[in-house]
Amino acid sequence: MLVNAKYTLEAVEMAKKGGYVEHLHCHFNIASGEKFTGCSKPLSEDVKKCAAWCRNGDFRAYKDWDFSNTRSLLYAGVMFRELEAQYLRFMELTENKGNTHHVDFHLWDNLRWPVSFALGRLYRKYDIRTVREISAHHLRLRKKVRLENWVAHLLAYHKGTKSYQSDRVNYYVNRPERMADDLMELYVHPDYIDGVLMDNTVPVIGKKKYPLEEHIRMIQEICPCEFISWEEI
Repeated sequence: MLVNAKYTLEAVEMAKKGGYVEHLHCHFNIASGEKFTGCSKPLSEDVKKCAAWCRNGDFRAYKDWDFSNTRSLLYAGVMFRELEAQYLRFMELTENKGNTHHVDFHLWDNLRWPVSFALGRLYRKYDIRTVREISAHHLRLRKKVRLENWVAHLLAYHKGTKSYQSDRVNYYVNRPERMADDLMELYVHPDYIDGVLMDNTVPVIGKKKYPLEEHIRMIQEICPCEFISWEEI
């Protein structure tokens, strides 16, 4: 759950009514996106004043970041205070009933050096045992792996925290050998449209777009497996 987005409070109420608060975990978010999250609000005063990430009190859109500054470890302290504020806000919203041992990240923000360094500090300060790194497809599908991605992983490393990686649907469709994994999470977000939570994401294979149902059919042809949708949950 994002704690600083347009529908955060509605999400909390839905979780309470649905009886699944304990299944929520903190999904860090340090970028705005009008279509999905609206103007995402920073929770710490330091990051509000940081022009590298914010403008007029809101987080910048991902495409509007000052990337030269977001590579600087000088901002690691600022970013730690923001991530900690979001983590504590999650605990407050869920009344400490959510899953505080696992965290997640939006977009590829965790691949920025100050963010990665801040995450490492957060793992050590709190009892965070697992984290989803949204980078498996980003690293594996590139012909040339960018050095900064590996540096980010090194900065965030903590021996007490286990990482598990999420992949796009087309990664599995094109690499059936990975279907042997016991548990997979497909990197597909639901959409929240006019008060309804929908499996509405349209993934891409190559340059062609297919409905999510078509991806599921492709994967089930490779390996028998069960899919649980957001609507079913």
